[in-house]
Amino acid sequence: MPAPRIEISLAKLIHNARTVRSLYASKRISVTAVTKGVCGSTKIAEALLKSGIRSIGDSRIANLRKMREIGLEAEFMLVRLPMVSEIESVIEFADISLNTEARVIRALSEEAVRRGRIHRVLLMVELEDRGNVRRAILALGRQDIEVSALRPREGASVLGASSDHLILDIGDLRLRVGDEVRFDIGYGALLRAMSSPFVEQVYLS
Repeated sequence: MPAPRIEISLAKLIHNARTVRSLYASKRISVTAVTKGVCGSTKIAEALLKSGIRSIGDSRIANLRKMREIGLEAEFMLVRLPMVSEIESVIEFADISLNTEARVIRALSEEAVRRGRIHRVLLMVELEDRGNVRRAILALGRQDIEVSALRPREGASVLGASSDHLILDIGDLRLRVGDEVRFDIGYGALLRAMSSPFVEQVYLS
């Protein structure tokens, strides 16, 4: 067998997922299985559906797309804030998305109406930080980049990151939803970005 490797017991996964689903079903709570930690593995998603779970969540549209394209039948949820640049893909491949910004919700609504589709929105409320810190949430996280090797160019500083998002203190910068922020990167960030299937490589002549 090849090494190094990670071994996944699909039988145990199905058993555990079925147990969780049954536990919450008895309380009339439905379960969404989130596959972002396994890069949207279609084999794992298929096993989760065999357990009786009917809803799959992922933080990447590319992962939801590959599940749909192999014919998995489920309710698909995008479990991170959609970018303005991916509105069309969100409507095409996700049934539900998490949202905080009115501008993005309006764009989703317009695209859904244009396609004659129903797209549901789970509204999240962002609570203000203490003090006078002005924050920006970027669609870039630890799954994409080595955060400690990022240096914002435009008078901002990194406050922290999750697997899917980067939080910046933007000071006096005036940013709108959909604006881009440029970074200088160290070797660790370069290596992670070039290895990530979720970071687009654009070559400039």
